[in-house]
Order: sequence, then C-alpha cells, then structure tokens
Amino acid sequence: MCIISEDVYAVYQLCAYDVNLYNDHSWCDLFTHEDFEVLEYAADLKQYWLKSYGYDINYKQSCPVLADVITHMEQAVKYHHQPSRYARAVLRFGHAETLLPFLTLLGLYNDTNHLLATNFNQMKDRKFRASLVSPMAGNVLVVLYKCQPDQNDISTNSASDFYVQVYVNEKLEKLPGCDNFMCSWENFRKLYMDHATCPFHNLCENDKHDEL
Repeated sequence: MCIISEDVYAVYQLCAYDVNLYNDHSWCDLFTHEDFEVLEYAADLKQYWLKSYGYDINYKQSCPVLADVITHMEQAVKYHHQPSRYARAVLRFGHAETLLPFLTLLGLYNDTNHLLATNFNQMKDRKFRASLVSPMAGNVLVVLYKCQPDQNDISTNSASDFYVQVYVNEKLEKLPGCDNFMCSWENFRKLYMDHATCPFHNLCENDKHDEL
C-alpha cells in the first residue's frame, strides 16, 4: 500500500476532528510529537499565505469590517448620553476567511519573518498559529468602555473618557501601537482610521457599481 502526503494530511485532520468531537485519540496515536509540529506548520503555511500576512490583499479586504466597528464606536462616543441613538452590541458571524484577515488587519500575531517552507526550525516559537487563533467557534470581541465615573454628565462626555479592549477567543490581547491592554479610543481610532477609510472596490479591482 502506497501512502502519499495527502493521505497523511487526511489522517491528521481525522485526528483533530475525532479529538474535538469525541475525545478519541486513535488516529492521533499514529503520529509522533515531531510529526504534529511539522503538520501544524504545513497547515499554518496555508492559512498564512491565503488569509493572513502572506499578501496584503488577504487582510486589506477586511477594511469594511473594521470600518463598521469604528463607525459604530464613533456613534457610541458621540451619543453616549442618548443610548437610543447607538447600538449597544453589534454581532457579525463568519468563518476563518473573515476572522483571520480581520485579526491580521489589526496587526495581531505578526511575526518578524514570513512563514516559509524553508524556515520551519526558525519559526517554532512563532506567534501565528492558526489552530489557536482561529479554532472552531473562533471569535473576536472589540469592546468600548466609558471610564468617566458620572455617565450622565454630558458636560464631561469627551472622547478621552473612552477606551477599547480586544478579546480573541475570550482572551484579552494587546493591540500593536497601544501602551497596554486598555487602549484609549483616540489612539485606537488613530491607529486604524487609515484602514477604515476603505477603498474596497479599488483593492479588489471591482467596477464601482458591482454588487457583492
């Protein structure tokens, strides 16, 4: 019986699904720890070059999502004393094809070097691990806080009172360019406003009248 690389990867996926769904390690027992490291890296290479930092277009196309986040937060900051004029929560649902580009646009999990087929040993301590960043039921939460004590005092309702935190899979993450986990709204907006000014049709070379 001839086993080819596609067969090995199929067994690797069976291992992952069986552990996740049934806590069954039968397929996994066929691999060594070193095998898992190599197979994980192979999977990360695919995700990295198709959905993340491999090419700019992979993540720049997520600008409508980021623009939507900033627009809703701007409304909340502007009309905080009038709750009926802004959304208290905005929920969006998608897959890894949405989640990974969006997290990349935020600058998270960015390694100094590209993931390549030739630098496996150098990237063993990499930040980008698709199985951790975008697992089943992966999620990202962007939270806006008002930290001024008197929330009903309109006279003190300035943008400097607001802060942003980001959670990825329920874990608090520090955004690049922010001093700590609690990023001021003004700094957050400054960091990402260029991305939120979204020339989506130009990026994707669409006719401006095309419907998505």
